[in-house]
Amino acid sequence: MRRIKVFFISCMLFVLCVVGLAACKKGGKAEAVLLSATDTQVVIRVDDVEGNAVLVNALENLQGKGELTFTVSNGMVTAINGIENGKDYTPCWMIYTSDNEMASTEWGGVEYDGQLCGGAIVGVNELTVIKGGIYIFVYQGF
Repeated sequence: MRRIKVFFISCMLFVLCVVGLAACKKGGKAEAVLLSATDTQVVIRVDDVEGNAVLVNALENLQGKGELTFTVSNGMVTAINGIENGKDYTPCWMIYTSDNEMASTEWGGVEYDGQLCGGAIVGVNELTVIKGGIYIFVYQGF
């Protein structure tokens, strides 16, 4: 009976370690630069990435420098610089990126500095950022 308890406890500790390491994988740091900001469009560039940084890390960097404010709920940006999504999410903040691996132009895109940026395929908590990547938030309705 004692062996079963030890085995069970060992298995539980192993699972907790694996879950803890997986949770750490989404974290990182992203140094970002605010390229432009209006009431309907915010453009940022990520200049440096440490670890497995995601877009929310870049936004946190800019917010920490006092360059913008934002709120996120369930992985979705709900407000930038005091401009909140509509109650029925029209209009709302949409994300576009120059990172072709994390974007789709199937429903269109946004051009910035001669480059077509596609719609992000995941939210800010999952969207990995790349050094030199452009990330555009557009307040738009459908």
